[in-house]
Amino acid sequence: GSLEKEGISANICTVPAGEKSKSIEVYTKLSAHILKNGVNGNSCIIGLGGGVVNNIAGFLASTIYRGIGLIQIPTSLLSQVDAAIDFKQAINGPDGKNHIGSYYPANIIVVDPDLLKTLPLRHLRNGLAETIKHAITEDEKFFDYLLSYRGNADGKEFLDRIVAQTIKLKVALFHESANPE
Repeated sequence: GSLEKEGISANICTVPAGEKSKSIEVYTKLSAHILKNGVNGNSCIIGLGGGVVNNIAGFLASTIYRGIGLIQIPTSLLSQVDAAIDFKQAINGPDGKNHIGSYYPANIIVVDPDLLKTLPLRHLRNGLAETIKHAITEDEKFFDYLLSYRGNADGKEFLDRIVAQTIKLKVALFHESANPE
């Protein structure tokens, strides 16, 4: 509604929750739907959801008209520290995870740790695994912080800090791998 008030035409597409939605069949249905409903080379796909949604939205944006605008709004911890900020966009092939994909950066990424308040603890732990991976391999002080933290996993200051730090580490790692010496 807010977009339409600004004169921007919006069409909402949803997918069932879970990894099964990252399929060729879902991709085909979504691409047919958005093409039928007026998407063009000047359009933009907004991926509002967790990692599965961010991957599907990213892959769609990278393949429709050889690439259209992409805005990612990740709503899970894992998507905020990994799927939405990564250039890797993919769906699953018949023989495995992320077999069909592209490298395609989002034009805009909106990360708001306040969106994580409603998540169950198991979803926060899932994202924490990615954070811990980056801390272990890239930032000893950050890893020490995670080891010594005794608060709640859903604490605002904690989530703000780990999301920001993990994104910094991931972006630095990407730039390092893109520009090897």
